[in-house]
Amino acid sequence: MKKILTIIICCLIMLPAFAGFKTVMSRCMESWKGYSINDVISLWGYPTRKDNFAGRQLYFWEQSQSYVYGNQYGVYGGTNTCTRILEVNDDNEVVGWEVKGNSCPSTYCGAKKWVNPANDPWKIEKEQKIQIKQLKKEEKQLLKQ
Repeated sequence: MKKILTIIICCLIMLPAFAGFKTVMSRCMESWKGYSINDVISLWGYPTRKDNFAGRQLYFWEQSQSYVYGNQYGVYGGTNTCTRILEVNDDNEVVGWEVKGNSCPSTYCGAKKWVNPANDPWKIEKEQKIQIKQLKKEEKQLLKQ
């Protein structure tokens, strides 16, 4: 029993470690895989555009914001962009994604509005940590017996 419990704890410890290698936006976008495009639209709103490319249905959410500022040394400006692209299969399920731009959120707080609430990787990770603590507590109790 002790060995099985130890193996389970090790597996649960490794899951969040592998999740840490992904960027914020990749975790956000990955949370939609296997879900209906209608679920995405209900949270994100209508896409900017939809294209068919090489037999693939692609949905685009494009955001851009131009800025200009100046001081005594000159005038500066540019454009911040973030484009989210979802690939959808014939069953209207998200099967792939891509993110482009120089201004996509790099923190959970910034990307929270784009995460699938039914498959939020940060919440799942938090729940796993709670389970690990509980299993460690149970293991200690078993070892005392």
